[in-house]
Amino acid sequence: MNVEILRMESLRIEARAEHEGSRKAIVDGVDLLLHRGEVLGLIGESGAGKSTIGLATLGYTRPGCSITGGKILFEGVDLRRLSPDQRRRLRGRRIAYVGVSRTETGEFLSSDDVELIITLANYVGIAIENANLMQSLQSKVVENERLKEFSENIVESINVGVLAVDLDDRVES
Repeated sequence: MNVEILRMESLRIEARAEHEGSRKAIVDGVDLLLHRGEVLGLIGESGAGKSTIGLATLGYTRPGCSITGGKILFEGVDLRRLSPDQRRRLRGRRIAYVGVSRTETGEFLSSDDVELIITLANYVGIAIENANLMQSLQSKVVENERLKEFSENIVESINVGVLAVDLDDRVES
């Protein structure tokens, strides 16, 4: 099953111009799609907007920047329409961003480093899925308890309301 997890449509991020007081688009018209089980890497030159786009997946921007256009859909919900508190509850529990750069010595990551990062991302994904399943199970337990109580109330009211009548229309006990 190819479940859509993240979709960006026509993302636009603007920054304040330092000496003009106006705003300038630093990311404009970005579209991307990520399905469950996929790993997405953004590659580009320094300053191309990779980290800016990555942070936008969480609804974040750097100081002086703002998301001014487009949609950021996580599991079908537009993150731009959520309150800051609702976004905060998602971050780190349901959605996360891992920024990767050069090593401290300025070297690019080795294939072993990349493999380790992908493995860690997969484990994080599994942990998030397990948390989602646990939350779903907990809500089903609550729902099951309510249904059980409702059923018991129905049975009790049926027991209270049943009368036995003989052929002569006399109530039997």
